[in-house]
Amino acid sequence: MSNYKTMKVSPIALVGILAFLPPFVFSQSQQKESANVRAQTDAKIEAYLKGIDPKMRSVEVKSERFKKYLPEFRVFVRFDRDRAERSGLVLVGQDAEVTDLGDESWHGDAGTQYLRLPRITEFVRDRKIQVKTQEDAIEFTKFIDGLQGASNYVASLRVNTKALAAFDKRFLEMEDPSKDWKYTSLMRRGGWKVMVQYIGDPSVSIMSPPTYEVDVDEEGNFRDLRRYDSLGK
Repeated sequence: MSNYKTMKVSPIALVGILAFLPPFVFSQSQQKESANVRAQTDAKIEAYLKGIDPKMRSVEVKSERFKKYLPEFRVFVRFDRDRAERSGLVLVGQDAEVTDLGDESWHGDAGTQYLRLPRITEFVRDRKIQVKTQEDAIEFTKFIDGLQGASNYVASLRVNTKALAAFDKRFLEMEDPSKDWKYTSLMRRGGWKVMVQYIGDPSVSIMSPPTYEVDVDEEGNFRDLRRYDSLGK
């Protein structure tokens, strides 16, 4: 007869045992899982771009707002050889699904006074992002401008940087240009109005900054964004 006895552990005791396990056990597991997800998205974006052009290059762009509003996505900018210094925005989710938003710029339909970003708007709308306060409206507007401008930001760096060492890290941390701009917002019917004022070097000649309108639904989720330039409103 065996001398070993079966030990039963209660749920409460199990919780106590887990509490004494070294924190790095859980940390290592999470890091391994994160590394696996990252490897999968790296492979997916590489395969996707090579399917377009075997010699196409890309760089990942990071920012605090991307992390806040798109926590499940990595943001890449691709470089198209057949279009001189043109680039495009590509997002890859944790499920390795690729969303190519191209090089969409602000544009408006004939007869309208405002500009829109249809593809980016549709993608972001599906994320059910809440815009419920004045601060939310300001931060969200900065996020959309940063997302739309990521391609131009990277392309400009690529053209104006003689040494491409900045691209060797495989990612770029996007700088926040808003230190030269003051954002304010007001509640309006159906959403928010966001105004921008230049507060940087007064000797610099700039165009009048735009005004934005952010639409939300009854639950405060983002629905649409319109930009009015100085000539339009």
